[in-house]
Amino acid sequence: MNMLYGHESHRKGFEILITNNALRHGYLFYGDAHIGKALFARHILHRLEYGAFEINDKPLFDALWIAPDEKKNIGIDAVRAIKEFLWTTPLQSTRRSVVIDEAHMLTREAQGALLKIVEEPPLHALLIFITHDKDAFPAPLLSRLNRIYFERMKKEKLIEVLVKEQWCAPEHIKKCVEKAMGRIGRAYTLCKEEKNIENSESSLQDILQENIVHFYKSGACPQTVRWLLNRESSLRRYNLNPVLQKKAIEFKKVYKVQ
Repeated sequence: MNMLYGHESHRKGFEILITNNALRHGYLFYGDAHIGKALFARHILHRLEYGAFEINDKPLFDALWIAPDEKKNIGIDAVRAIKEFLWTTPLQSTRRSVVIDEAHMLTREAQGALLKIVEEPPLHALLIFITHDKDAFPAPLLSRLNRIYFERMKKEKLIEVLVKEQWCAPEHIKKCVEKAMGRIGRAYTLCKEEKNIENSESSLQDILQENIVHFYKSGACPQTVRWLLNRESSLRRYNLNPVLQKKAIEFKKVYKVQ
């Protein structure tokens, strides 16, 4: 999915900043998973190199994309690559841009090294951190980044997009929108699954969020909702056993442990 839906105000804001050459050196894109933060960053990269906000098939010469390794970490070696990349003169853009996807996976050593880069970056540097858990960042690093919050899409708008793009059959749209919970990336994935949405397996993250909504709407005691929110936060930040987590959630729902 390369088309950008939603986040119109962010797009207008960045268009103005890029046109006026007024971009800051560091940004933090945060908000729930699967809502278009990484896709938005890709659009910015293409805007900087090719003058248009739409993604094309041309290669990016002045952009570096960093993601967690097989151990789900972003370590000091990645930061060394970032530093070497940023201190090189841009080829065709006004910026050398680095996007750090799932930046909450940065190790403490990597966070410390990046803080030094953010404090004294080259004039042409642009760093974009992407995360769904901004609380995983140390305060000194967080305070030096311009924070941009990405919201979930309203139900009516999400339905409009699915109908327009025809990502899935009309009879599946309602169920897809309900399971996506305002996350357009999740809606796209659900629509593209070969099996029926009714039979698709929900991720542990989805189960947690569905239960949070269930308990909140049913008037459950605040402790129960708080327990689920804490569980969700821990799941995002740590490598927890999904089988054990599902059992804990099922126990909580059946017995309503307070």
